[in-house]
Amino acid sequence: MEEKISKEDVAIVQAYLAKSETAVAQARAVVAEMKTAELEYRNQILRVYIKYGMSLEDQFDSTTGVITKKVKEDVKETTVEETATKES
Repeated sequence: MEEKISKEDVAIVQAYLAKSETAVAQARAVVAEMKTAELEYRNQILRVYIKYGMSLEDQFDSTTGVITKKVKEDVKETTVEETATKES
């Protein structure tokens, strides 16, 4: 025995399906906008690093514009052989 759903109920289900599909499409558009904004932000950060000759070790505060460069220490690496020779 087959039972049919009324035309009104079918119309209601289709309307909610269309509403759901619209919401999904809008959400995808928002996600795409967020990804675009993130890529634009990263591109601007990269441009700042290039413009001011910064390395990955350097940082800057985006609110104040202050650049903090890491101070490189002149430390000579000593091998075990060199240490043994110096102690003799």
